[in-house]
Amino acid sequence: PRVSGLTRYEKQPPPTLGFRIHCVGEDRPGILAAIASELSKKRLSVENITTELRLNTATQKREFVINADCITRVQMDDDRRQDFVNDLIKVKNELNLDVMDILVHTGTQR
Repeated sequence: PRVSGLTRYEKQPPPTLGFRIHCVGEDRPGILAAIASELSKKRLSVENITTELRLNTATQKREFVINADCITRVQMDDDRRQDFVNDLIKVKNELNLDVMDILVHTGTQR
């Protein structure tokens, strides 16, 4: 008999939370890696991520823009969600980013 290389995945419960994260900062190496590392530490799955370079016409500097849509199946109460947001704000400050917007979507997807 032939053996398939495909593995069946157990059905996962629906995501309990979704996050949309928007970051803007002066372009330099390591910004995306730092954001991705923090998301990984928090056990978030990145569903979609886009990056863009743009010129800030006021400062004439290149800006790096990240938009990430993430989900998690980890249960987070209000305090844990706030801790997550606070941790991302620390990363924003460490990277000296100009903007970090975080939208939290609760509930299950349909």
